[in-house]
Amino acid sequence: MVISTRQAIYNTALLPIFGITCLALIAVFDINHSLFLQLNTISQITGESLWASLTLFGDPIVLLCIALSLHFIAPQISFSILPTLIIGGSAVFYFKWLFAVIRPPGVLDGIIIIGQSPISGAFPSGHATGAFALATLLILLTSKLHLKLMIFALALLVGVSRIAVGAHWPLDVSGGILFGWASAILGAKIAENWLQTPNKTIAINLLLLICTLYLLIRNTGYTQAHLLQFAIAISCMAIAAASLYSLYKQK
Repeated sequence: MVISTRQAIYNTALLPIFGITCLALIAVFDINHSLFLQLNTISQITGESLWASLTLFGDPIVLLCIALSLHFIAPQISFSILPTLIIGGSAVFYFKWLFAVIRPPGVLDGIIIIGQSPISGAFPSGHATGAFALATLLILLTSKLHLKLMIFALALLVGVSRIAVGAHWPLDVSGGILFGWASAILGAKIAENWLQTPNKTIAINLLLLICTLYLLIRNTGYTQAHLLQFAIAISCMAIAAASLYSLYKQK
C-alpha cells in the first residue's frame, strides 16, 4: 500500500504533536534536570534489567533485524527501514555534533547509570529516534486507534529507558521523537518506488541474515539485556533461514 506524504503525516500526527509539546513544556518550565532526576530513579523500583531490555529496542541493528523480519507481512517496513535509519542516523550524528550537549553523567553527580555511559553529544537521542522511526512506520500500516496508541506507548517506553539508564535528558528524548518521525516519513517516501519493482525477497533475507549474525556478537553496552539480544538475533535468523529455504524449494 502506497499513500501520499500528506496522508502519512496526517496518520502519524500524534507523534510530532507530542514531541513538540514535550519540548515546549520542558523548555518553558525549565524542568529538564528535575524531570531527569525523577525518571532516572525509576529502576530502583522496577530493577535495572527492564530498562536495559527496553533500551535495546532503540539499537539500530536490533531495529533493522525486527523491520527486515517483517518483510512477508509488511514489505513497506522492510523497504523503508534502510533509508529511514540512514536519514535518521545522519541527522542525529550532525545535530549531536552541532549542539554538543553534555550528557547527564557529565553534569550531575550520583545519578543511576545502567550499562556503558556514552560519551558523544546528547541531543537528540539516537535510540529514541530509532524507536520512534520504526513506530511511525508501524503506525502507517494500521487504522486502528488502539494499535496506534500501543505502538506509541512502546516507543515512549524505549525513550524513557534512555533516561532510566542515565544516558539522556528528557529534552533529548523529545527531540528523538521528532527526528524519528521525520526520518520515517522521508524514508517511506523514498521507498515508494521500491515497492513497485520486482521481488527483492532474497536480498532482504540475506541482509537480515547478516544483521542477525552481527547482532550475536555486537556489544550494545547493556549486559543485563544479553539474553534478550541473543533471543532476538536467533529468532530473526530463523525467519531469514526459513524464508530463504522456502524460496529455494520453490525453484
